[in-house]
Amino acid sequence: MLRGYDVLEAGSGAEAIRICKSHHEPIHLLIADVKLTDTSGPEIALRLIESYPDSVILFVSGTPVSGWTTDEIAILGRLPPGSFEILEKPFTPTALEETVRQLVSRRFKNQSGASGRL
Repeated sequence: MLRGYDVLEAGSGAEAIRICKSHHEPIHLLIADVKLTDTSGPEIALRLIESYPDSVILFVSGTPVSGWTTDEIAILGRLPPGSFEILEKPFTPTALEETVRQLVSRRFKNQSGASGRL
């Protein structure tokens, strides 16, 4: 548990996708870098949303959106409105924590208990 959240950790995009497919409880939040060596954060997000449509996504990126690939940007258009945010690097741990709190609270404000598996 980290800051009140249960965390599922993946060392690669492929591992994150496997976790999304095999996990049997809701995954409330995905934090993914946009540029990964084996896949993209937006691709992982799309796979997650297929299984858990109420999930929210926080993309972290050292590349501004203008530098994303056409495929990465196209995937954003396939995600539900309001389901993601982008946090550009560098950021502080406090900024990350606040962004996570706001995202989860906004998305699940009508559900009791925003904490859960992330």
